[in-house]
Formats: sequence, structure tokens, C-alpha cells
Amino acid sequence: MLQHVLVWFRVRGGVMAAMAMHFALGGAYGLGFAPVSWWPLALIALTCHLAALERLQSWRVSGLCGWMFGFGFFAVSLHWVAESFAFGPAGLRELGWIAVLGLSLGLGLFNALFSALTHCRWCKGVSRSVEQAILWTVVEWLRTSLFTGFPWNLTAYVWSDTLPMLQSTAFTGVYGLGFLTVLTSASLSGLLVEKKTWSRAAICASMVVVLLGTYIGGTFRLQPRVPDASQFRVRIVQANIRQDRKWNITERERILAEYLEETVNAGDVPSVVVWPETAVPFLLDEDAARRVLIARALPPQGVLITGAHRREVAGPDQRFFNSVLTVASNGTVIGRYDKVHLVPFGEFVPLAALNPFPRLTASLADFTPGMTHNVADLGNGIVVAPLICYEAIFPGDLRAHGAKATVLVNVTNDAWFGTSWGPYQHLAIARVRAIELGVPLIRAANTGISGVFDSFGRPVATIPLGVRSSVDVDVPSPLPARTVYARIGDLPLFSLIAIIMAFSAVKRARRHSLAPPRTAQTSNG
Repeated sequence: MLQHVLVWFRVRGGVMAAMAMHFALGGAYGLGFAPVSWWPLALIALTCHLAALERLQSWRVSGLCGWMFGFGFFAVSLHWVAESFAFGPAGLRELGWIAVLGLSLGLGLFNALFSALTHCRWCKGVSRSVEQAILWTVVEWLRTSLFTGFPWNLTAYVWSDTLPMLQSTAFTGVYGLGFLTVLTSASLSGLLVEKKTWSRAAICASMVVVLLGTYIGGTFRLQPRVPDASQFRVRIVQANIRQDRKWNITERERILAEYLEETVNAGDVPSVVVWPETAVPFLLDEDAARRVLIARALPPQGVLITGAHRREVAGPDQRFFNSVLTVASNGTVIGRYDKVHLVPFGEFVPLAALNPFPRLTASLADFTPGMTHNVADLGNGIVVAPLICYEAIFPGDLRAHGAKATVLVNVTNDAWFGTSWGPYQHLAIARVRAIELGVPLIRAANTGISGVFDSFGRPVATIPLGVRSSVDVDVPSPLPARTVYARIGDLPLFSLIAIIMAFSAVKRARRHSLAPPRTAQTSNG
């Protein structure tokens, strides 16, 4: 009996130690993302994680260890989410870290799914490293797609501080760059767990060469060339309004005055002015008097692009939208875009009738999503594709109409996250949309980081986090030809994945059909 107890503790102790190790590896992996950007540490942690999974004895233990890796990763890289609770309803302000733990455990289930599937060898007949890269990529796609999606800190963004590597997203998108990154780590992990052979070493060396080639190719793509012609001159206004001021009724007029001061404080105003998400705390399209004040700050024929709440009334019912409005120099609203991809628990409560959790932001009601993404034609060949805050993190959502635009405009309110890691990560993700589509990006953030980025993701001008300022920038032209990703998206990568998995299924079925039949064994007595 004592021997059984000791064995039980030894087994359980081994599992707990493995889970703790994978949690630590996940935390190290999280340090590879902005603003820390220790990508060598992230790649080492990912390689060790994949190698350690190979030594586990069951899919259940593998799933638990994968869950802990995801838990550590998200707990480190998303700890800043707790900041937003400081501005939420009074009863929820102390729950920030509980929310971070819950979010990290929930998102970690995607890593648990990967680890369990990779242990079961779903792609038998395919090299181990390719199988792991495929499953990792598919699971990241699921994280982007299920339950409204949350594609924050996908694997490709580990290169956010290495601009030459990000150039590959113009051809493969973020899933393609993530696939290559995981494939390299998976190949290297084989050296840690399998018998070291020349062929294994050659495979690892070739993957390192591919990564190095990707970097060199990106470096050549970024080489100086004939300066891009300017489409127009824009003024970005960052009024640095703290979240605790934003919806204070007594602050409304002062907030508007601060935006107007920054709009006219440097002489001639450029033809386009951009204010951030919900820049003014009132229903701008219903407030003609305040639109007149704004119009006086604009030059003749100039326009303001600004975030604002909007309301539609139908009898006793009313709906609210988080919108981008285009206001002409005569004070009329000439364009509108309603946010399509809303933030769960921030802008609406999923399954509100059954969900006990409240909305975490102050607003009159849940927002209604817009019907579709659209572009705004400002004339003179300027076509704007707006992105409101959270929408900039979704790869592929913008491809259909964003490639028709000459400029992307991302308005956002990152004041929820103070001076934490959140605004840096949000910017790192948003500028990849410019690289994918070959279209420059204008970003106006309430408290920062604002700026203009060219079609290669290079900063043209920026306003730092937590600074009240405005900046005038000549917006570069988009690339003369659409990028490969803008034309065909993720189709090549996922077609390749489907072909490999189909090949694996056929090979497994053929092996099963050729296997000798099992003979029944009987015993007498």
C-alpha cells in the first residue's frame, strides 16, 4: 500500500513539475513581444516547449502542459489588461488581476488543444516539425476566429521589433510568418529529443538559412529608393485625455477646446485632420453648434476624420454605434463608418440575457455592430479605409476593401491601458496591416502612440505615449501594385496545409489497409 502511495506522489509530482516548467517557458515566450521584444528568448522558449512535449507520456499530460504554457504566455504578455479595470464600474475595479488570470487560463486552452493534438500525431507520415507547425498555425487561426476572435500577439508579432522580418507578411501574411517561425523552432527541437544525425542537422541548418534569407530579403525590400510621392498632408491630434476625464460631463467643453487648440495651433492646417476614437464625449452628428466650432478650425475644403459615438432612433428604440465621422469645412457630416468588430465586454456583452458579467466600459447601452467595412472617398484620389481600435488586430478582415484604399486610418483610445505594454503591442500589431496591404497607415490615439507609417511599416512621424501634441505629416503614396497578400490572402498557406493533411490521411489509410489482420486469441479453461 505504501509503495502505491509513493508511486502516486512521484507520478503526480512529475506532472506538476512539468506543468510548472511549461508555465515558465510560456512566460519567457511572452517576453518576446512588444515592448520587451526579446525574440531570441521567445524562440528558445518555444523550442524547449516543443522539445519537452515530446517526452510526455499521454495526450492528457501534454494538454495540461500546453495549457500551462499558454497560461504563462498570456499572463505575462497580457498583464496590462488589469489597467483597464481602474476606469471601470466601482464594483469591478479590484478584479483586474482576477480577470487577467481568467483570460489567460481561457486563452491557454488553445495551446492545450495544440499540445494534445500534436501528441496524438494527427499527421502521421508527415515530418514531426511540419506537423507541429501546421497544428500551431491552425490553432492560431481558431483563436482568431472563434467566439468573436482574439488574435492578439500571434506568433508573427514576435518579430515586431525586427522590421525586415515583417516584410514577408506582404507575401504570406502573419500566419505564413508564424508558420515559418514555428517550423524553425520545431526543427531545432528535434535536435534536443531525437538521435542526432547529419540529416537532422542539415534540416535545422536549412531552416536557419531560410529565416536568415527572410531577414536579408526584407532588408533589401527596405533599401532606400525614390522617395514616395505625397498624397496629402495630414495633421494628427493627440490631446492626451485621460480615461477618468473622458466621460466626465463637466470636462466636455474643456476636452473639445483642447482638440480645437491642437487643430489650429500651428498656422495653416493641412487638408486632412485626424482625431482619435470617440475624441469628443458627445453625439457629434446631432450637435450642429459644436460642429460649427470644429468647422472654423478647418481650412477651406479641409476635412476632419474623427471617432465619435452615434445614435439611431426608431420609435421608442434607439441603437448606438462606435463610428468614424468625416466632417467637412462647412460643418456637415459627409461620411460615416460604424465599427464592425466590437470588443466583447467592452462594447457589448455576449449572450447578455444569460451572461452575469457586466460591460466594463461606461456607455449608455451596448453598441450595435456596423454592417460592413467600407471606404471613404475624399476626392483628389484619396480613398480612406477606417479601422476603429480593436479592428486593426484582425488579419484578413481589411484585405477585401483595404487594398482599394490609398491610406488606412486607425483611430483608437488606448487611454484604458495607461502607460502599460498595451499601447505598444497595439501599435506593433496595427502597423503590420500597412505592410500586408502595401498601404500607408495613419494612427490617431487618444493618449498615444500616434503617427504615420509608410507602406513598409516604417515610421514617418510619431507622437509618444502620454504626450499632448499634434504633428503635420506628408502621407506617402501606397505601393503602385497590390501586394501578393492583398491579392490572394491566406489561400496559398492554408491550401498547402490542407494538401499536406490530405496526403497524411491517404498515407495513413493505405498503411492501415496493408496491415495484416489481427487474429483473435482464445484460451482454454
